[in-house]
Amino acid sequence: MCLCKKQITVRRTAAAPAGALVLLLAGGLPPLLAQAESVTWRFLGLRGKTVQQLRLHDQHLYAATITGLYRKDLRVADTSWTPIGLQGKRARALLIFDTDTLLASTQFDTVSLYRTTDAGATWSSYQNGFGGEYAESVLAIERHAQQPHILFATGATVVARSRDRGESWQISHGSWGGLATGVNFITIDANDPQIIWVGGQNSIEEAFLWKSEDAGASWREWPRIVDEVSTGKTVVIHPQDSKTVYAGLESYILKTTDGGETWEEILAEDGRFFFGLAINPGRPERIYTASWFKTSDPQPLIVYLSDDAGESWREVHEKTAQFGGVWDLLHVNEGMTDRLYLGLDKGGVYEFVADLATEVDDDPTIISTFKLEQNYPNPLNPETVIAFSLPKTELARLKIYDALGREVATLTNHVMAAGEHQIRWRSNGLASGVYFYRLQAGNLAAVKKMIILQ
Repeated sequence: MCLCKKQITVRRTAAAPAGALVLLLAGGLPPLLAQAESVTWRFLGLRGKTVQQLRLHDQHLYAATITGLYRKDLRVADTSWTPIGLQGKRARALLIFDTDTLLASTQFDTVSLYRTTDAGATWSSYQNGFGGEYAESVLAIERHAQQPHILFATGATVVARSRDRGESWQISHGSWGGLATGVNFITIDANDPQIIWVGGQNSIEEAFLWKSEDAGASWREWPRIVDEVSTGKTVVIHPQDSKTVYAGLESYILKTTDGGETWEEILAEDGRFFFGLAINPGRPERIYTASWFKTSDPQPLIVYLSDDAGESWREVHEKTAQFGGVWDLLHVNEGMTDRLYLGLDKGGVYEFVADLATEVDDDPTIISTFKLEQNYPNPLNPETVIAFSLPKTELARLKIYDALGREVATLTNHVMAAGEHQIRWRSNGLASGVYFYRLQAGNLAAVKKMIILQ
């Protein structure tokens, strides 16, 4: 049952060839979006395993599951994973310093924190005082965006801070040894790492949020963020506005635009836990969420999308019912493409890809004459050629975007004749990395990826 304070608009998806789903969007075209977008699903493996957290590092995906830790090489198109330790243990949280050095936590164990310095070949106890006199389970762990030696970790009723990469811990807020379901998550503002949000469930099953604006020196509490039984599961912060925050709870997604002074329910359903939230950094009105429904097993794998900052939502379904729904969501933005890695309850890992700029037109003969070629050379240093063809004389825009979707260069923005064109471009002043170039002409748009190596 929907308990939303405002009308939630849900539009179903339409099936498309080759296993893709095409979302048919109503109304005008939002920025950087063509007439339709393609959505694809792919099973990545770990079938039957419950995934509590996913991390990405150096083209490898890491999974903390209730039976240990696993790593997958994303450059290999199969469903194989490599065990990397703590097998048979209930792995909860994972922090990656580099390929060799990782911290991981376990639940219901005499030791909660472990460290490896050899990429998972061996692990050693690394509790180092977390929990005080008695070791306590670490439920979430993150590091400061600008000072990576500073870590934050949570327990049942505590946020602790380490200034030496986990060699020692001091209480930042709360206390050791409390009785509660726990402080489930930590979110550090990427633009202002002084701002930290945590949340979870207290001893009487109330959802709470805590916020620090001074890197953990002091905290503000929302001890009962909603009236019903609930638990805090995640927070995501607007990429350009630290006061706009979305919180995923049991049965609710909340939104604040004033840093937490007031909150609004933007999505609600009894019994549904909203474990993950993500925002497209180049188009922050595009929001994703995924969830687990506590009374349905197996249940369909669903991603919810909003293109208006939570005013309305659409459901995107994978074809078959999976076990348990989503327990973790990892978002990777690749310019015009949003990629979600979804960790399931007893369902392993799925990949969800939304291509936000697709060549689309009602007339297939027009599409065949509208084409954007791969730049050459690619990778480039510092010069490349981008070729494209237009079906008719019209205004053509060719722009470059960085990996966060920010425009960094305009190559053309004027009327061009029908036919083939080439533009030579120099990447002077741009850092090495992944970039995207997008061509738009009338109602047609296409995007491709390129790499700059300086």
